Amino acid sequence: MFHSYSAAGGPGLLLALAVILALVLSLLLPMVVPAQDYFADRNSTGTPILFGKDTHTALFACSGSIGDNSIKANFFKQYWLNAATYKPERLPRGKNYLGWGLSGKAGTVNGLGTLFSYGDFSPTFTSGAYLAYSRKTWKPSGDGTVYGNWALILSSTYTTCYYNIYYPRATFRRQLVDTFFNGFGVSLSFVDCIYKGNDDIYAGASVSVRRQSNYPFLTKVTIHNDTAYTTSGSNGSSGTTRTVTYINSNGDTYGVGPYVQYTDVSIRFNFTWVPAVLEHNLAFIVYPSIDLSQPYTPVYNAGASIALLKTGSPSTPLAALFFELDDVGNAYGSTYTFAKRSFRAGISTTLNILTGSMK
Repeated sequence: MFHSYSAAGGPGLLLALAVILALVLSLLLPMVVPAQDYFADRNSTGTPILFGKDTHTALFACSGSIGDNSIKANFFKQYWLNAATYKPERLPRGKNYLGWGLSGKAGTVNGLGTLFSYGDFSPTFTSGAYLAYSRKTWKPSGDGTVYGNWALILSSTYTTCYYNIYYPRATFRRQLVDTFFNGFGVSLSFVDCIYKGNDDIYAGASVSVRRQSNYPFLTKVTIHNDTAYTTSGSNGSSGTTRTVTYINSNGDTYGVGPYVQYTDVSIRFNFTWVPAVLEHNLAFIVYPSIDLSQPYTPVYNAGASIALLKTGSPSTPLAALFFELDDVGNAYGSTYTFAKRSFRAGISTTLNILTGSMK
């Protein structure tokens, strides 16, 4: 028995069509969505919270992403803490809120091409919970009333993945290793509306500590298991013709080792601009970040997004297009060119359903 390998496949088509269909449907929905996810990116990172008018207390959000090939669902419940003592005629005044949320995310590790072209499926699942404290304020100024808001979000996640690892330098029996990855993560995020005039400008930052692996950065190959045997000659003597028969013609996708698990500390900044000239229907977001860990030097990343918003929803993308540069300095030591190893793009669409009422 022997193994051969080749580069893994390209992007699939089925999920792309499903996300495009969901995108079209979300654009046709007439509802107002006063919810916000300040830290959404290509990997579906982020936790949506309610931060609009006091007309709803609960939010269900479901999103699909072609970027990390995932589907994610969130439920968030919010409470108005000082409703009994709030005096709308006073200045300054403020409203305080506390909310909790749950999330679940499922996807495939190796990309859609391996799922639909090669028949390989490497699942990943992440569950999470989070708390959010937020405040709206109104203050007097020379030009009238100044409005502001900010939110503090604490979240935790648990991720489990199934990985196939290929060690080409190991002995034959030890070259292919199947392993499960299990890791916890926790993050603290803060976002503030630093300017609200004709345009809206938000600024935020997050710090997260999580257990992760280098599998997403490994070179991917497809392993084929073959059987070789020798047929007998026509005169009954030992033959000399060797026939090769595939056991699995599709093969399985493996990451080329070495494979390591480690604790990562990520620091991320977010800046969102919602221009009035576009009727507050588009948001332009940039989010640089740096990852710190023991096995790798600092990993520098940068991201940008153009998000389509609904009225009354100043930073919740019902649809978003993401562009990212991952590991700009090549801390992972990839042999790919800069464009191939660092540039990433993705599209996501989100459906939001609001329930309950504070009135």
